[in-house]
Amino acid sequence: NMYNYYKDSIRKFYISKREIVGTIDDSDKDWNGLHCEGGVLFMLFALFLWDCIFIELPYVFQTYFQDSPLDLLTESFYPNRYDSLASRLYDIKTASNEQLSDWLTSSFNNNY
Repeated sequence: NMYNYYKDSIRKFYISKREIVGTIDDSDKDWNGLHCEGGVLFMLFALFLWDCIFIELPYVFQTYFQDSPLDLLTESFYPNRYDSLASRLYDIKTASNEQLSDWLTSSFNNNY
């Protein structure tokens, strides 16, 4: 993957992730990073929308061995859950930081 890297307002350089990591000075002890390929966003998605993802719908859970609904990565996932997703997204949008934190903690403790 190539990323745009702006050195100044005039020149534009293209540099890869590997080259960016190679430019980090190891003596700089204040630098922290996390490379997780979207894992944090996926976890937030799952925790906030757990009830919407695992809602009982016909034919999406056919065995006890499934770890996700059969329609999870299909075009029918959103339309099948439109009402519950719209409601949950509104709740997330209007919640305070404390409510969001409590919600994540509760979802994690109940489902993992």
